[in-house]
Amino acid sequence: MAAARDLLDRLLERRDLTQPEAEELLAVLTDPATSPAFGGAVLAAMRSKGVVADEVRGFAQRAGRPFQPGCPPSTSSVPEETARAASTSPPARHSSLPPAACR
Repeated sequence: MAAARDLLDRLLERRDLTQPEAEELLAVLTDPATSPAFGGAVLAAMRSKGVVADEVRGFAQRAGRPFQPGCPPSTSSVPEETARAASTSPPARHSSLPPAACR
């Protein structure tokens, strides 16, 4: 999967995202460790480019998943500085779930 920064670059180039890329991007946008500036840049790029059906389906697919407290944030596609910030965050007050429960 493409890194979040790569997905932003594609949007800035006015290129559409695939459904899985849009899912991954929404996961990054809803991660508390993601900077507001990055979120704003993504939303502005999408507004400028226009949204296509695959992007709406990807966002809807991701948004339809129930929130699961205790699931560790995925760092596979977040910018390095975001992943680093997430790893230094204080632990959550609830118990962690096994990775299989977080899918």
